[in-house]
Amino acid sequence: MAQLKLYLQPPSAPSLGSPKPLVSSLSPAKLQPAVQQLQKPNLAPPYKQNLSQKENKIVEKLRSNDQTLETLNIWGNNISSEGVKALAEALKTNQTLATLDIRNNNISSEGAKAIAEALKTNETLETLNMYTNNISSEGAKA
Repeated sequence: MAQLKLYLQPPSAPSLGSPKPLVSSLSPAKLQPAVQQLQKPNLAPPYKQNLSQKENKIVEKLRSNDQTLETLNIWGNNISSEGVKALAEALKTNQTLATLDIRNNNISSEGAKAIAEALKTNETLETLNMYTNNISSEGAKA
């Protein structure tokens, strides 16, 4: 069964080129079968929200090894240092997450080291995007 990945980008988010409508030519009747095939939804909080009040929920979702959570996209959310460390701790035991996008979050070298340490035991994460953070060359070596 084919998996449909639907990405929505708010108008305020930076864009590469001119975005094209995803479903402009599809009627609801044509879209419904594709939507019904979705088995693994992504957890993607709205772009550029302050996650300080939501970080705990995200970490708990990771720790629960929720079988529906394969992709976590929290880029552009200015995650706190404590939030990154908690995320790293949750990654150590998570067995479902395959893609993590934490770019543009002001993550420090200390946060990068915590993530690197977590990846020593995490066996499921396949894609990690940490682009545009505050990571020094020392943190990048971790």
